[in-house]
Amino acid sequence: MEERILDYLRGELLAGEALDGLTVETDLFQLGVLESVRVMRLVAWLEKTFEFQARPADLVPEHFRSIADIGVYVRSRGKAA
Repeated sequence: MEERILDYLRGELLAGEALDGLTVETDLFQLGVLESVRVMRLVAWLEKTFEFQARPADLVPEHFRSIADIGVYVRSRGKAA
């Protein structure tokens, strides 16, 4: 799952941006990979790809800080596991 998320970030959200050292543990906010619009695009992709519905209360930075955190969050939402 984390590899799919990483591929999406590199291919869709960061199209053309070179970010060396981007790993599943990288702080995506600190590196500038995620900001409000990109988070919403990512959430829409996650919902469609992993077949779940994000709740407004789920949209907290702790769930999206790193690719590893995103994986934990998605798995916690059900079918994604």
